[in-house]
Amino acid sequence: MKGIFVLSLLFSSFLVYGQTCDKLLITDFSQQDCVNRHREDITYYYWINEDECLPFCQAYTFQGPARTMCPCPPAYACEKRCSGTGSCMAYHANTSDFTYNKFTALKFKPACNVDGLWNAKQCKGGVSGRCFCFDARGNRLFGQATYLESQDMTCACSRRKADLEASGRPYVSFHCDSMGNYEKLQCDSGLCWCAEPKTGELTAPIVPEKAMIKLPCCKNIFVK
Repeated sequence: MKGIFVLSLLFSSFLVYGQTCDKLLITDFSQQDCVNRHREDITYYYWINEDECLPFCQAYTFQGPARTMCPCPPAYACEKRCSGTGSCMAYHANTSDFTYNKFTALKFKPACNVDGLWNAKQCKGGVSGRCFCFDARGNRLFGQATYLESQDMTCACSRRKADLEASGRPYVSFHCDSMGNYEKLQCDSGLCWCAEPKTGELTAPIVPEKAMIKLPCCKNIFVK
């Protein structure tokens, strides 16, 4: 953990978490360092020691007996349970009676990213259940698969399409498969290209729609 401390206002990203510190923290220590420590029963969140203005990883336990102290995720007040309803982490914290067991999941616990938003792929019902696609706010999107068939499921296409539509674009013609991944052949606004199914990254140059037959991903597709 490296840091240089300079008198100033607190870094704006720390203000989001409702913390105060009379110094500016410059460090390469980040939320990702805490994410890398995640275990099946404990998640770690980036936090600031206000007295020393030092970052550290705060543990948040998913299971176990009722706690007298509620180590809430950043930005949530502690009473019997963590408060707040506007993010993935608030939803996660408010189902505190959940006991994690991938075979007999009692309640759905959403998987959250480092920003507290919903991961694109969410699974319910343990190994006998299903996985679905969601947007960043927890709304269902196109795409689903059984848990056992979801290893390569990313929902990247469904999430990207939803993000573009939410930004104000009226029509997005991305082609998503049944799991919310990208189909290999993509066309939009008169242009076509080949995409890597799990990420959407280009695997061939972009060409005009009339020339799509020349794309390698189009060889096994009948085109009139």
